[in-house]
Amino acid sequence: MKRSNLTFLLFLIVLSFNGNCQNSIENENDFYQLILGKDTLVDHVLLNDDYRVQIRYTDIDETNSLNTIAIGEQLYFFPASTVKLIVAAFVLEIVQTKDLKLSDYIVFNQDVNCGNSLFVTNSKKKEVSIGEMLEEMLIVSDNNHYNAFFHFVTPGYMKERLDEMGLSDVKIFRSFTGCNEIEHLKTNSYSVYRNDSLITSFAGSQFDVDEFKSKYTYSEEKRIGAYNMQGKDIFPGPYNFNHNLELPLDDLHAILLRIYQPRLFTESQCFKLNEVSLSYLKKQLEAYPSQLRNNKFKDGNKYPDQLYKYAIIGEGKVLTDSLTLGSKLGLSYGFVTETAYVIDQKHDIEFALSISIYCNKNKTVNDGIYEYESIARPVISRISNMLYLNRLK
Repeated sequence: MKRSNLTFLLFLIVLSFNGNCQNSIENENDFYQLILGKDTLVDHVLLNDDYRVQIRYTDIDETNSLNTIAIGEQLYFFPASTVKLIVAAFVLEIVQTKDLKLSDYIVFNQDVNCGNSLFVTNSKKKEVSIGEMLEEMLIVSDNNHYNAFFHFVTPGYMKERLDEMGLSDVKIFRSFTGCNEIEHLKTNSYSVYRNDSLITSFAGSQFDVDEFKSKYTYSEEKRIGAYNMQGKDIFPGPYNFNHNLELPLDDLHAILLRIYQPRLFTESQCFKLNEVSLSYLKKQLEAYPSQLRNNKFKDGNKYPDQLYKYAIIGEGKVLTDSLTLGSKLGLSYGFVTETAYVIDQKHDIEFALSISIYCNKNKTVNDGIYEYESIARPVISRISNMLYLNRLK
């Protein structure tokens, strides 16, 4: 819907608002009618193109059908840590198919000499198991663990599986180590240990450069911002996101639904996870830092429950005993993306919500000055609560 039409719709809603909300959201207009006119900050963000807002909402009902409402055209956004959701699922696939255990340890060799290799150094200590790495990657978004699992799974495995699942627009050919785009295509060899015993070893891999380039279509729309920062210097012109991580919101939303509602998809579209692995994955999406094994995360002041969860509890709301929130948040370069699944067993409510917002007032990419807390957190929290309270009526 064009912004001019949205503004007119907002005028009509405010003019006719009588305090009642409809329970059924069947289309885009229903969504706007529910959300707009209730909160000035939410209205400001939804009606402003600069925020590049995209929303996908799926209400799960007794018909077991998927009716996803799409708000905002599909624009490029940097997915940041939301890719960790996919990587975690593929780690569990490999653990399951290779007869490994979550209590096993991965030890990496230094075959790739570029960027931050702290994950290699840390692995040699054999202090953090596969399970602990997964939990910290999902719950507190540990980047070193993501880098390790990028080499464990490999971009080739991810590309093959994503294509099989009908998700070929998703591109995960990059870790967060700081290597250049071609160096990311080579991964380290590694061994897996159970206690002090070697279980198995795996060679490193090299993804084909030409195939990598063929996966992308260059677009000026992926050059974003008026300025970009390199080191300590700011330069005029956009930041180039071509050949970077790509995870369209439609696909991210569908991936969350594949995890929570696999029965609504074909077998080939789903992750190859048994019930135990799938339950484990959902448990980590629903967990909080204080539930991690490492005691440093039990400091509620430094790691509050809502730190990496903007939906529902982003502004400090405490969940009731019947309400469950499973989510993954991504923050980087001003892009804020969260995919969340909300369950209220007492009131028979289930819905999936994925939101992407660009919060970069000064239009400078990579300077670290973004409005995550002042804009993204309250807006995502308030929209998700509006949707929940609408279902609660």
